[in-house]
Amino acid sequence: MLAEVAAILGHRGDYRGSVEELTPLRGDWRSAIPSVAAAAATLVHPPLWRSFASNATTNYALSPAGWQMLREGRAR
Repeated sequence: MLAEVAAILGHRGDYRGSVEELTPLRGDWRSAIPSVAAAAATLVHPPLWRSFASNATTNYALSPAGWQMLREGRAR
């Protein structure tokens, strides 16, 4: 998880060239506090991830196949 956070902050790997809209660190660093708190809590006690997970987006979230199409540039 720490490696993923480092990649996000360093704009490396899958995050190269991406722009984060939900937690715009440069413009509003305080917007990242909930995400940082959740990540820290999960690092301290890994089973806590369940309390942060939700099925609220199940009906309209992209499927794994949809994500793959986006990554490959095949989505329209």
